[in-house]
Amino acid sequence: MGIFSRMGTVLKSNLNALVDKAEDPEKLIGQTIIDMKSELKQAKRELVTTAATAKRLEKKALEHEEEASDWERKAVLALKSDDDELAREALRRKAKASKDAERIRTQAAQQKTASDAMKDTIDRVEDKISDLEARKSTLAGQVRRAREAPSVEAGGGSASRFGSETFDELERMAGKIDQL
Repeated sequence: MGIFSRMGTVLKSNLNALVDKAEDPEKLIGQTIIDMKSELKQAKRELVTTAATAKRLEKKALEHEEEASDWERKAVLALKSDDDELAREALRRKAKASKDAERIRTQAAQQKTASDAMKDTIDRVEDKISDLEARKSTLAGQVRRAREAPSVEAGGGSASRFGSETFDELERMAGKIDQL
């Protein structure tokens, strides 16, 4: 059984080496940028939807406030014509319309807050994408040098340390991209 597991390990390592050689860091970073831009477009669509929902809710709240003031005017007219029961009913409806307006206004404020937060996030992501685009060739070069470093200097000198720093930088960047 030991020979089969060793052969499996050798086969896996050879396949991994082939894949590593076939990978072009600049193309991988380019694909990452394309993927991020695609997700950014989707986020912008969601932002537009959220902002539109906030505006619709705000408009609906205004309609309920107008309805409340209409019921208040009707209550005053009912009192002037000495119809207390009609005035009470108008005031009940005014209270309901006012309560609905307040509830809807709260929802609109929540949507507006969410929309503002999304806009801030989108702005930060756009900045990171432009930064990544500007640094794409530099990062790709660092990856290439890091891959070549062990074969150039097997003693573990400065080239190995440089490769480690490069991979740390790439992993940090990948972590930030994953978080976004």
